[in-house]
This record gives sequence, structure tokens and C-alpha cells, in this order.
Amino acid sequence: MQKRKYHIAILSVGLLAISSVSAQGQTEEKVIIQPGAIDRCTFLAIDNGYSTYYEELSAEHQAWRIHVLNRSGIPVCSIDPLGQIEGAKDLSVYDVSVGRSGLIAVSLVAVDDMSDPASMLLMYDLAGRLKNALKLEPGKHLEKLKVDADDSIWGVGYSSGASDPSRVPMFYRFSELGKRTEGFFARSDFPEIASGTKNYVVTPSTHVPIGFGVTPKTVWCWLPSSQELVLFDKSGSNLRRYRTGLPESPYRDLDRTKIQSFFMTDSGSMIAYVGFSSLGQRLVRAHLFAWNPTASIWTPIPHEGIETWADRPVGTEGNRLILLSRAERGTMVLSWESLESR
Repeated sequence: MQKRKYHIAILSVGLLAISSVSAQGQTEEKVIIQPGAIDRCTFLAIDNGYSTYYEELSAEHQAWRIHVLNRSGIPVCSIDPLGQIEGAKDLSVYDVSVGRSGLIAVSLVAVDDMSDPASMLLMYDLAGRLKNALKLEPGKHLEKLKVDADDSIWGVGYSSGASDPSRVPMFYRFSELGKRTEGFFARSDFPEIASGTKNYVVTPSTHVPIGFGVTPKTVWCWLPSSQELVLFDKSGSNLRRYRTGLPESPYRDLDRTKIQSFFMTDSGSMIAYVGFSSLGQRLVRAHLFAWNPTASIWTPIPHEGIETWADRPVGTEGNRLILLSRAERGTMVLSWESLESR
């Protein structure tokens, strides 16, 4: 199994260095970014070779700075959305995605001095310049989004608010920098979501986030409220829905399940990253699972690094899973692994 790795190391001067290493172990590139970034920042995603993560700027107000790195690990821009939204006092970033062309899409909710929230879609170029800002209508909040190969921005919401759910789309496509908007399928077609159920499910034993993405031909979404996988063609046709349920714990003494994230490969393999624990414990074991639509079951994918918490998935590229792992002396490694070889 061939891997391509990016090494992220904390240097003695407190700088974060990233070097691209070939499968033969020869260093190709090394760059330096801000001191201590790996400690105070959260990796959001790896899209089309771009890594995006954010850092908290203020403990008093909700404010975040978004950083974007290219495939070689070189920082290309930093974005401060709060400073670009007139009248905004606080904001919450919900999702960030970067397209192949470098179009950066940010979904957020901004709050003014009157505590009135506004859902927004911001679009930037790779220089961090704001290209357009859309204030979305009530009920059009984007929980998740993805920039497609043609720079269309696909998004999914989870609540129609006070609007009639039969008149509010579940999925959206924004094109031409948001000048054109299309909606697909009514919220009322997804009753658990349309009724105002939150975008996650919390029970004494379960916590599940929403999953969303696009492949070359398909838009997909995993809805936690109904525990189903939804797929449709980019033309808005051929809607398919699968009630998947949740992966079962392979451990008799670990009955608490927490799905950390969902991914889909270009070939259509649905992957879940799941942690397991028991009452009063932190997550102690983790597994990868693949959804088998023919048998309607979740199938475990053996992976020693995942199961020992040495690795965690952060994205997919083609039919490969991208893993983030820790190495010696604080080094972090990004590796591309083919799922087909497992």
C-alpha cells in the first residue's frame, strides 16, 4: 500500500514546519507556519489538496480566524470573517470548503448588538479577498457545504425555522459566486429534519453529527435524525435513501457510541469514523466502518492505527482516505491510504 505523507513538526524555536515526503522517504518540501498553531487550531477539512483550520481570536466574543494551506503545506491566506461583516459582534463558523480553483466558501451565523442572528455564505479567493457575501433568508442556514469542481457550492440545512417546510429546500447549489441559487427537495420530505430536530442526536449512549459531501457525480448526506444516507445526482434527480442505522460496538463492555465523522470516496464507499466507550469513560477505542448497501449493514474496516488512536481520518481524495497521525517528538503526519488495498 503506497502512502504519500506530509510531516508536521514543532521546531525548537516553536514554529510549525510541514514537509512533503515521497513514498521513497525523500523530502520534497518544507515550510513554516505560525508558532503553536497545531495546539490552538482545529483541522476542519482537507479539500482538493487544501487544508483548512481555524483558531479562536477572542475569549470574550465568538471570533475565529480561518487558515488555508496548499497541498505542500504552504500557508496561502488567513481570513477574519468577523471584521468583514458590518455590525457583527459574534459569529459561529459552521463549515469551510475550498475548491480546486481556490474558491473558499464559508458558512457562518453572525450576531449583532441586538442578538439577532443572520445566516451567511461568504466567498473568498486564495488571496483571502472577499468576493461576495450572501445574507441567507430565514430557513436557509447551511450546516454543511462543499465547493464542487466547477466552483458550484453545495449546501445542506437542517431546520426550516418558522417557514413552511414544504416550501423550503433541503439542499442548495450556489453558482456564479452566489448570483444563482437552486434548491432541491423540500424539507418536508425529511420529516425528522423538517420538524426542527437538531442536526445531531444525543442519547445516553449516542452522539452523531451530520455528514455531507459531493463526489464527481453525486451529492450525499447522512442525516442523524433519521439515521439515513441520502444520495442524488447533481441534476437533482435519482434520489436514493438508505436507512443505515448506526454501527454496532464490537466490544461487549463499550456500549456508548460516538460517530466522529463521515466520508465518501469517489467510487461511492461510505466511511464512518466511530469511537466507543462505557459510562463515565472517555472514548477508549475507535473503528472505521463501511456501509454495505447490498447487505444493509456496517462492515468494520481493520486499521491498527485507527483502533489505537494513533491515526484519525480527516478527509478523502479520490478513493483514498487521508489520515492525521502523531509521530516522534511532536511530529504530525498526513498520509494518503488506499481503502481498496485493505
